[in-house]
Amino acid sequence: MIFARIEESVTMGIYVSTGLVTREMLPLFAIVAPAILAPTLLGTRLYTGISEARSRQIVRGLLTVSGIGLLVSALPRLATRWA
Repeated sequence: MIFARIEESVTMGIYVSTGLVTREMLPLFAIVAPAILAPTLLGTRLYTGISEARSRQIVRGLLTVSGIGLLVSALPRLATRWA
């Protein structure tokens, strides 16, 4: 967990130093930060409370739902190509 925070800090520093994130954008992070931190902290607590097998089941389920969603969203485009 500490490594992830260090990595994120270095990444943000690089973004700021290269101009990808400007000074004008920084106040927006006050709005975005809680939306990122809350699910991260919740996920960390949930992850430590479940077994590895259950964690894999959850990840596979989420990936399956995500894949189905992508397929469903692509169907209209595919239908126009086939028609």
